[in-house]
Amino acid sequence: MPPPYDFVINDYRGKVDGEASSPIEATHPNLLAMTQAALVMHVSIPLDKIEFTNSVTPNLYDYKIKCLDGRIWEQVIKMDSVTDPGLKRTDIDFWRFSEINLQIPIRDNLVAMIQSVLLTKLTMKFY
Repeated sequence: MPPPYDFVINDYRGKVDGEASSPIEATHPNLLAMTQAALVMHVSIPLDKIEFTNSVTPNLYDYKIKCLDGRIWEQVIKMDSVTDPGLKRTDIDFWRFSEINLQIPIRDNLVAMIQSVLLTKLTMKFY
């Protein structure tokens, strides 16, 4: 991944940083799609940051979205299948049905980057 980079889309600003085994540029289609999906969610639910890390257990990834209202969306993704990974919710906060779907494109693009560039870590911070 390139060095941490700032993004500005419309009036929204943030920073993205990450690690991958293969090179990933700021123009990578899944990174751009994930950033756009995060901004869509941020408009509805102001976000603080998104964190995605490979856990110490092989093929497990921790996925967390921290909102400015204090809620946390947290999942463990088990990459035991390329086409249908396992998911386990570990958060305890309540979410509206209308909010749950907002994180799916973020997660799906992170999973796609595991497959395409062996993504091991990504942090997106809004400011």
